[in-house]
Amino acid sequence: MLVAHPPRGGALTGRIELVLDGTAIATLTLTCCLDCRVASLDYIHVVAGYRRLGYGRTLVAAAHARTTGYRRTAPLPDGPAAQAFRARISYPHPEASCVHQRQ
Repeated sequence: MLVAHPPRGGALTGRIELVLDGTAIATLTLTCCLDCRVASLDYIHVVAGYRRLGYGRTLVAAAHARTTGYRRTAPLPDGPAAQAFRARISYPHPEASCVHQRQ
C-alpha cells in the first residue's frame, strides 16, 4: 500500500511510503514549490532486503502522479547503490531547481 504524507503547515516537503504488512519498506521525500512549479525528488530509501524488486520505481511513479504539470528534478545522491538507482530513473539533473529552495 502507498501512503502519502502531505507537507506539514509551512513546509514544502511531503513523504510517500510503501507499506507491506504494516511496515514501511520504502520511503520517498518530495519537495514542491507551488510558485515555480518545480518538484524535487529529495530522497529515496528502500530497506536492504527489498531492493531491486521495483519498490523504488513504484515510489517514483507515485511522485510523478502527484506532480503532474511540474518541472521535475532530483539531486545526485551519494553512494554507489543510490547513484546506480538514480541513473535508472528518468529525472532531470538539479539544474532545473527552484529559486525558492536555493535560499
